[in-house]
Amino acid sequence: MREFFQSNLTKVFVLFLGAALISVAVYPEIFVAFKASFVLWSDYCVEYPLTFILTTFLYQGDIQLWNFFGQMPFCHTYAVMGLFKLPNVITAIAFYFLAPFSRDSGQLFHHVFTWGNLMTLLFIRVVGIFLLLKIVTKNHYILTLGSVIFAVFFCQAAFLRGTYYESY
Repeated sequence: MREFFQSNLTKVFVLFLGAALISVAVYPEIFVAFKASFVLWSDYCVEYPLTFILTTFLYQGDIQLWNFFGQMPFCHTYAVMGLFKLPNVITAIAFYFLAPFSRDSGQLFHHVFTWGNLMTLLFIRVVGIFLLLKIVTKNHYILTLGSVIFAVFFCQAAFLRGTYYESY
């Protein structure tokens, strides 16, 4: 059983690396050009302020789960808004550790958000497609190519193509 999980984890990690490299090559305006800051449409525009809120909480040292007037639990609000999604949390933690090494932390946040959020979403997509195809097929080539191709061409970056604009 342990070998099964280790081999599948290794396959998924290699597939993710391949998908990440292909995504950077296919969508250079998002990952390489760095003219981008945030997005004009789709749910992705919500992720930017939510990640920023989470990063602010990390710098303040805690997450306030109840407001001071006792009107409403913030935890419920954040859960409904999706503040604690995996891409948001990973992006906020990455920025928290990288920010002390930067002179322009605002610009760094844009870059960390672009890479952290999109790559986390790509990883989740690779894992999901791999597990789905593993149920459907036993062919190694279909499993490998299908996971990478579907992950790259149906990832968030594909839907964001051309929707970035400069804000700083």
